[in-house]
Amino acid sequence: MTLFTSERQMKSNLNRFSLFALMCLMSVSIVMAAPACPTTTLALGTPAPAYENADGSSNGYVCDFGGLEFSAFHSNTPTVPPASIGVSPIYQPGTTPPNTNPGFEFNGPWLVGSNQAEDVSVSFTVAALSGLLTDVHIQLDNSSVTGTGQVHYSETVCLSANNCNLFVDNPTTGSLSTDLILTTPSQSIMITKDLIISGGSNGTAAMSDFSNYYSHTVPEPRAVSALLGLGFFGIMAFMKRRQAVRS
Repeated sequence: MTLFTSERQMKSNLNRFSLFALMCLMSVSIVMAAPACPTTTLALGTPAPAYENADGSSNGYVCDFGGLEFSAFHSNTPTVPPASIGVSPIYQPGTTPPNTNPGFEFNGPWLVGSNQAEDVSVSFTVAALSGLLTDVHIQLDNSSVTGTGQVHYSETVCLSANNCNLFVDNPTTGSLSTDLILTTPSQSIMITKDLIISGGSNGTAAMSDFSNYYSHTVPEPRAVSALLGLGFFGIMAFMKRRQAVRS
């Protein structure tokens, strides 16, 4: 075998190996990808399974949306069944999708009169498929109270079991939006949202929906290119070493 033939064979083997590796990576990505997050209710999947069980307990459902993965859905709603809590994957108004501040809207609407109350509590986990989560954007829409009515909203954002941030507000009218900047950008966070509305002895209270949106960093293309380049040169070195042994 001549040197020219040997080099040509090595290049051919390298091309075949690179194509095979690329096909493997694509296949793994397709197999491992979670389903997209549907617009439905917490306990009514279209198609099944739903985000959680009819009693509010977690069923292990995982879905991806906008570069984020959502899982471990759980609700504790004594007076509001999970099947009546709407959930929609949406992007933060004013941002440009894809992969720009994706999140969830949970909607009722919720409304109580005198001597009535409702408590809606939803929790789940958010993880960045690449990069890190940096901000949590909170949106409360169309709150209203009359008389002795009250609206109380709280949100707990945990980076770990012992590292949590708490947001609390008592909106009386209109909509509200605020941001929670994570002191330490994280790959995964746990969210617990709790809405309590009460009409008191002589009043009403209502809220149409509450939402979350998440900012996250995305690895720069140069960093990805560098990793691919290292992988390519590694394959070349392997093929050259293998060819030398055969010669």
